[in-house]
Amino acid sequence: MSGGAAAAEIDNQDETYEGPVFSTRAEAYKLAKRLQELESQLQKKYLRALKSYQTKEFSAEKSLLIASQKAWINYSNKTCIFENQAYGGLYSISRLRCLVRLTEARSEEIYAGQEEE
Repeated sequence: MSGGAAAAEIDNQDETYEGPVFSTRAEAYKLAKRLQELESQLQKKYLRALKSYQTKEFSAEKSLLIASQKAWINYSNKTCIFENQAYGGLYSISRLRCLVRLTEARSEEIYAGQEEE
């Protein structure tokens, strides 16, 4: 589930809040918005990296980057499902926390050499 989809799902739920439910939904909403921002930043960095490998001499690197990103998406989704099941908690909160953490790390680790535009 992407950050945008998570935020929309939370927005579409019943608007009546009571006690801890409100804080849980508020946290889920904040996490979903943060994930949406992080995914947008990661996408920009990924596209910039792809663009830097456009010449034939870097075709192997471009292929590796594409494969790496696909593998990371699969890894992050499965890791966050596993963490939710293994450690319990509310599905949306636990999974969103995990996705935010992994997306932040991915954005920093793979694109550390790129300058921000």
